[in-house]
Amino acid sequence: TALDREAVDEAVARGSDLLKQGKLDEAQKAFRTALLIDEKNPKLLALLGLTYFKSGQFAQAQPIYEELVERAPQDA
Repeated sequence: TALDREAVDEAVARGSDLLKQGKLDEAQKAFRTALLIDEKNPKLLALLGLTYFKSGQFAQAQPIYEELVERAPQDA
């Protein structure tokens, strides 16, 4: 629905701002919240993976990136 799309867009914007500020834990929460609404969104998955990667949580980042590679192997 439009409300769901708006909620996801707001969470992406909020999470992206937090990511830029280096507030990785808060950014992860924003992206995970958005994924509850739109669980298969590759942009959200990539952003969540990036927060884990930047915070050195490689074990959490790896399965996210593996899933993204499976879904779109041609997307760098």
